[in-house]
Amino acid sequence: ARASGHGVGKSALVAWIIQFIMSTRRDARGVVTANTAGQLETKTWPELAKWHKLLICKHWFEWTATNYYFKLYPPEQQKNYMVSALTVSEQNTEAFAGLHNETSTVFVIFDEASGIFDKLWEVAEGALTDGEAWVFAFGNPTQPTGAFADCFDKHADMYNTEFVDSRSVSHTNKAALASIIRKYGEDSD
Repeated sequence: ARASGHGVGKSALVAWIIQFIMSTRRDARGVVTANTAGQLETKTWPELAKWHKLLICKHWFEWTATNYYFKLYPPEQQKNYMVSALTVSEQNTEAFAGLHNETSTVFVIFDEASGIFDKLWEVAEGALTDGEAWVFAFGNPTQPTGAFADCFDKHADMYNTEFVDSRSVSHTNKAALASIIRKYGEDSD
């Protein structure tokens, strides 16, 4: 779990993790979700497309609006080597259930994780019961409670965590960050 401010490259890291797992774990299966459909559809998933174009083994994979899969398999087998962008409502968490992969890697990625409702985190735990299982969570630490906040305190022993200060990242806009601090205060969420 990584908590950070604005502009540090969380979406790029999500894309790199997807590409690393898919390129090094045959028959990997995963899901990526975000706090809103807009975040997933206009920021997280397009970032994967951007980095896919630069991937040395891009000819192995196909990027679509909702899936990233190993295209060298026959079509009926591609679903077994794929990561999907999935939006889920709080009223229909069952749509997120059922991800398993006993013989390979299974992974779940939460982008803007502080805005993902707790029940979805609970449903995602079901995917971690077989295979090589991974959960990645990235976001701004804007909520003092909830499953993402719990990664850093209540369940800190279960997660590898880090706080990344936007001010210490070389490519962030320091003037914009200083303006935000002046407006809201250094201790504001």
